[in-house]
Amino acid sequence: MKSADYWRGRFSILADAAHRDTGSYINDLETMYRNAERTVQADLERWYGRFATNNGISLTDARKMLTTGQMDEFRWTVDQYIKIGEQANLSPEWLKKLENASARFHVSRLETIQLQIQQQMELLYGGQLDGLDGLLKDVVSNGYTRTAFEIQKGLGLGWDITALNQRKLETLLSRPWTADGKTFRDRCWENKANLVSGVQSHLTQGLLRGDGLQKITDNIKKEFGVSRYKAGRLAHTETTYFNAQASRETYKDLGIEQIEILETLDRHTCDLCGGLDGTVIPLAQYEPGVTVPPFHPNCRGTTCPHYADMKGERAARNADGEVYYVSADTTYQKWFETFVKGGDKSGLTAATAKAIITKGKATTPKEAEADAAQYAQQVKLRGVTNMDSLNEMTGTLDHLYQKYPQLNRLKEIQVKVNRKGSTMASANFQGLYPRSKFMNNPVTETANCFGDRWRPRLEKALESWNQHIDRLIQSGAPKADITKGKKVIQQIQEMLKFPRHNVIYAGKEVQCTITHEFGHVLADQLCGQINHRMANPAFAYTADNVLWKKCQLIDSVYQKAISSGDIYSISMYGASNSHEFFAECFTIYDMGEEQLPDYIVEMFKEVLEP
Repeated sequence: MKSADYWRGRFSILADAAHRDTGSYINDLETMYRNAERTVQADLERWYGRFATNNGISLTDARKMLTTGQMDEFRWTVDQYIKIGEQANLSPEWLKKLENASARFHVSRLETIQLQIQQQMELLYGGQLDGLDGLLKDVVSNGYTRTAFEIQKGLGLGWDITALNQRKLETLLSRPWTADGKTFRDRCWENKANLVSGVQSHLTQGLLRGDGLQKITDNIKKEFGVSRYKAGRLAHTETTYFNAQASRETYKDLGIEQIEILETLDRHTCDLCGGLDGTVIPLAQYEPGVTVPPFHPNCRGTTCPHYADMKGERAARNADGEVYYVSADTTYQKWFETFVKGGDKSGLTAATAKAIITKGKATTPKEAEADAAQYAQQVKLRGVTNMDSLNEMTGTLDHLYQKYPQLNRLKEIQVKVNRKGSTMASANFQGLYPRSKFMNNPVTETANCFGDRWRPRLEKALESWNQHIDRLIQSGAPKADITKGKKVIQQIQEMLKFPRHNVIYAGKEVQCTITHEFGHVLADQLCGQINHRMANPAFAYTADNVLWKKCQLIDSVYQKAISSGDIYSISMYGASNSHEFFAECFTIYDMGEEQLPDYIVEMFKEVLEP
């Protein structure tokens, strides 16, 4: 697992890249504003040159109506504006206003220049909106996949993901996020209306005061400057917001549970943002503009995943398909082709996503009983004092019932008190019965009976039986006794072909045991493997019965594992019969500590289907 500094560094780079793209957009926007400003100034100069007397024009003169010849020229100009507006996809409201102006019989000199100025602003804001819309779509789309890339690369694990489609992009972009309920598109048009109003007010008031052309154009330039600043601020703020939205979608889809607020710490950082830097919150509380950046206009903050002691495999639980190891030098383009476009994975090594459980936090058996009560009508855990075991059991139950929602609630979970014997637990379609001796000492019990000491005991037994046979032969014992002893030796030799008695992973003894027993519960509840119609009333011994077919599938896969020798990689206990084979393989399948043969994996996919 990468360090916190790694995640902060990588996601800071991602945020900087998004704002660099925004910077390029703002540079283009500056050019658009300057061009519009120059065009407005030129229009004003021509208008002044045409109607001013003695280098000035009064408001009264400006409100005089155009002559017949001037009206013809005006209508031609407006028709040109309409064609340009249609090509530029300007707002229907503005095009309608132009059409109405063209149809009028009387238009004042002032109205002509106002119309000319607004045409330039409509074109300016149409281009601004198109540019910002394209920018933010790229921010969301690229932000989603690049965030996924950084997470998978940092975890060292990759799996197929689906890029955000056009409908999802539009949904995210059209959703207002500020208290006033306005989207970035609303703010663009609001800024345009403010600029139009401001420029026309300066023009009208300047004419009323008798200001010269230079003073009026200077005031209009200032109005353009304010609007230009607002446009840049809007672009940066919306970039931060939609970058946060893209990250949330990725965090959610990739199973990230906690995130950390990451602020740019320099002399421009405000007290609010500086104080929140490093704050960790659960993903459920993630709300851009409220609990994560942007906290204010022009906010430069972002977020990154936060892992306390969580392993990368936990995130891979959300993978729908195969999981692969991803090398640290994988490029974004290579990753994108492989996991977003579904490219060739033949050169990759498959990884197994491990089942990571969250243990319960009970401090007494009574509290553990309350934790387990959601999974059984009656829970009795008396006889167990080891709270670690009880919490591992309830954590395993949580995991199993979340991962396999087809599981039915049990009738009971009850600890069986045993002072002798090596049974760890048992189960059927309606009950789970852990043994007290195992639950109180899971490490000792598995080591003695099934764990690391199992093979040495067999080897010692084999040596002892070989010596016994030698003594029988030397003493002239009956041939039947010698044959019987040799059969025992063959049995021990067969047992030694297995690397283990049953599937137990060190440090996860209780989880393994409960998972094994729920292999029985699932097989019985879903297809009646053990108790048939008692477990599932839909079961019937008929060729067309789906549940009977699933039971036959389990039997045939079990026989294939025996005949192929694959059973030796499972466990000796799994070789006992098809019931134990299914439960042992289910432990491997669910916990993901090792790889099963493909045909066994396919069996689980078919059996576990609703």
